[in-house]
Amino acid sequence: MEGFLQGFFRFVQVASFFLFIVLAVVSFINFSAINRNRRQIRRLRQHYQSLFQGDDDLDIEGLLRLHQKKIDENREEINKLIVDTNQAKESLKKSLQNIGYVRYDAFEELKNKLSFSMAILNQDLDGVIITSIYGREQSTVFTKEVRSGRVGEKLSEYEKEALEQALNQ
Repeated sequence: MEGFLQGFFRFVQVASFFLFIVLAVVSFINFSAINRNRRQIRRLRQHYQSLFQGDDDLDIEGLLRLHQKKIDENREEINKLIVDTNQAKESLKKSLQNIGYVRYDAFEELKNKLSFSMAILNQDLDGVIITSIYGREQSTVFTKEVRSGRVGEKLSEYEKEALEQALNQ
């Protein structure tokens, strides 16, 4: 055993110089890597600070908050517009939108088609037929109610034509 220990100590004496060189090289490589990482971290920290703590209102955090506020405001405005649009659609259903109009001569002695029948309906096909019969001595205007595209009274041929025009729009 004594021979082994003497050999080992001799090996350590001879190899210690080489071990010192190897350890110095490894330490230098590690030291270089640590310095390179420190420089990168410093650059990243400066970049981060310039982004999130910029001059005036130019920092990213402030911009993100501003954009989020504007997004929220736009979302509220869009919701209001949707409600207004839906209300307008409901109002339009009741508005008079389908119109049929027929002009004619009610009497043979009268020309220029001064009499007319007009059907005016909403989206649900509810409305009215207005008929005006023009005469030299007297003119008459009367109406007939329309429900779901149907009339409960007898229609003249001109009233039928006006209703048909309105229904086909």
